[in-house]
Amino acid sequence: MGLSIWQMSKLNITLMAISLIISPILLVVATIYFRKVKKLFEVIEHNEGKMTTHVQENVSGARVVKAFANEKYEIEKFEGLNRKFTDSDFLLAKKAALFWSATDFICFAQFCLIAVTGIVYTVRGDITIGVYTAFLAYAGNIIWPMRQLGRLVGDFSKATVAVSRLDDILQREDEYHNDNGTLTPEIHGDVKFEGVSFKFSDSTYHQLENISFAVKKGETVAIIGKTGSGKSTLMKLLVRLLDYQEGSIYIDGVLLGDIEKHYLRQNVGIILQEPFLFSKTVAENIGIVDRNQEDISRVQEVAKIAHVHDDIVHFEKGYETLVGERGVTLSGGQKQRVAIARMLLKPKPILIFDDSLSAVDTETDIQIRNALKREWKQSTVFIITHRITTAKEADRIFVLDHGRIAESGSHDELIKKAGLYRSIWDIQSRIDFQVEGGENDERI
Repeated sequence: MGLSIWQMSKLNITLMAISLIISPILLVVATIYFRKVKKLFEVIEHNEGKMTTHVQENVSGARVVKAFANEKYEIEKFEGLNRKFTDSDFLLAKKAALFWSATDFICFAQFCLIAVTGIVYTVRGDITIGVYTAFLAYAGNIIWPMRQLGRLVGDFSKATVAVSRLDDILQREDEYHNDNGTLTPEIHGDVKFEGVSFKFSDSTYHQLENISFAVKKGETVAIIGKTGSGKSTLMKLLVRLLDYQEGSIYIDGVLLGDIEKHYLRQNVGIILQEPFLFSKTVAENIGIVDRNQEDISRVQEVAKIAHVHDDIVHFEKGYETLVGERGVTLSGGQKQRVAIARMLLKPKPILIFDDSLSAVDTETDIQIRNALKREWKQSTVFIITHRITTAKEADRIFVLDHGRIAESGSHDELIKKAGLYRSIWDIQSRIDFQVEGGENDERI
């Protein structure tokens, strides 16, 4: 393109100037188009993200949608999101069509202007036929690449938006970046909280306030309380999924913040109420914590402790059965037990069960806890539960209420007090009695 301009300047300066008139016009039009479509691409990416997220959630949560007969609502919601995405994409197509037609008109008008001016100059004898022919060729070398500028601008706008969205993720610092912990002490299981308080950044009140207790190695501690009392938050502090603002937490006498975070999580096992399973086989999901684990017998051993082995062997392909995305092919209880087996594959000195036995029946719950006592009697165990029958078997019980430890002690100690634990015990005992009475009536 630059070479063509240089050659044109040698042939005729006036015709060269006419040939370049298009450049500033196309530059202005392209700049306006770039700004418009960049904003529009951001809208399109946002709308597409919401639509695909909705599809993903409904596919993975198909059972929930069916259980509540919510298919019509979800379909209508998808149609609305799809329409929003389609409308924004159609608006982009309209703007692109307007830009292309405008630039095509400008380019063809410019070519016609050069052709007519060249004819006039040739008739007047200012230039020869050969120069005129050369000018038309050189003009094409300038005009048509300028016409392609629109395609480049459109693609560049889309790429800019896509890269900026990726950059937002890539530029985020990972949680290990600001980790000041450098120690890797031998962890046995002694845990101590001293005046620990925590609140979320967007909250005006403390989720946990002035929490203090000490747990010795090998103890089993149950944590109960109302929904929102801070039970899960308390345990998330222990594995540094959240960081407290006041007080201190010690593991075997070492300040929690001084322990290297990755090393800490290798020694503290936690199972959440809603465990995440990968779209792999059952054996791969259990063995994923130890990629060097090739012995299926060890996988089966921990599956037996978690009381999920009998379920697995009845699957069509046994341990080679695919669990589906997010474990969609398994029941809630099976997912929880597979997650328990996964955590038990590598022994840890501290185990946390965050209401992770809620989806199994009481008998299985007891069997799992008894197996844990036999196999991992040296581990310190924290059990968050709503079941009083589960809590009563613990060495100690902490009752949380509005972010504070309202009561603590063994089951026998707390049952004698007229407190929150006693109230929960009375309510659940009454419900169990009514259920059993109803069953007896049916048998009669």
